[in-house]
Amino acid sequence: MLSLGDYWSSNTIDLYLHRRFYYLADPNNGILKSGREIFLTGCYLRTASQGSGHSRLLPTEYLVILLDEDQDDDAMLLGAQFCSDSFSSISLDAVNQGNSYALFARIESIGSLEVQGKHDTLQRKQVTLIDNDGVRLKFLLWGDQVVLANLFSVGSMLAMDRPFIANSVDSALESCEEICLEYGSATQLYLVPFVQQEEQVSC
Repeated sequence: MLSLGDYWSSNTIDLYLHRRFYYLADPNNGILKSGREIFLTGCYLRTASQGSGHSRLLPTEYLVILLDEDQDDDAMLLGAQFCSDSFSSISLDAVNQGNSYALFARIESIGSLEVQGKHDTLQRKQVTLIDNDGVRLKFLLWGDQVVLANLFSVGSMLAMDRPFIANSVDSALESCEEICLEYGSATQLYLVPFVQQEEQVSC
């Protein structure tokens, strides 16, 4: 259970944490500690009349942890965990042998909602990422996952721990790249939001 507060009031609400994020709330070395900012989407509310004495948010699989590169702990996390792998280092053979990757890239564009499938019932969104070497890959969101794109913004940096590595052909993606990235059952996302620098006007 996490207790969440918002920016604009003193209101708080409890969230039942999804089991895929339990390790993030470990009291010894988990990143979810008091003061940590997160983005959530796909949440449902359990009202007080349905159980306990106050309303709570039900578990969601769509949680993104915000990082600040100016904070020492966050900068150390990014440097230690997300600087070894690049898009060019990804190998499908290595993936098939059980290797996983931790990737860091800038969000270059967020595509519009597409409809896939035999009966046009499957939704998909493509997010184009570019890493520090200038290599681009598509990050695909399927079905209910498309709501995650609402948490992203062009120019922000996305850190992906254990993204699912898919073959572009298998994902019905028209791309010159052999592979694409997807939000898998073990994937954890971290976001360094893009901050627009205000222009300095001198008189």
